[in-house]
Amino acid sequence: MIRPKIIVCLGRIAAGRIIKSDIKITKEHGVWFEKGGIQMMAMLHPAAVLRDPRRKPDAFDDFLKLRDKINEICTHTYED
Repeated sequence: MIRPKIIVCLGRIAAGRIIKSDIKITKEHGVWFEKGGIQMMAMLHPAAVLRDPRRKPDAFDDFLKLRDKINEICTHTYED
């Protein structure tokens, strides 16, 4: 019944279950994968960013990539 265009996994555990079991979150966060016509991306878990504030720029870049993908494939989201 639900057919999302985008799925975002927060952290390695979620990404390992949904995207691929051997995902390396520190290397593959922010990388888009496609499965069954659905775009998927792993992001750093918010708790990981809180524990290591040096990861904030990486997390911010992931959010920018998410914004760009939403603008690309969800044309009705930000109508003028």
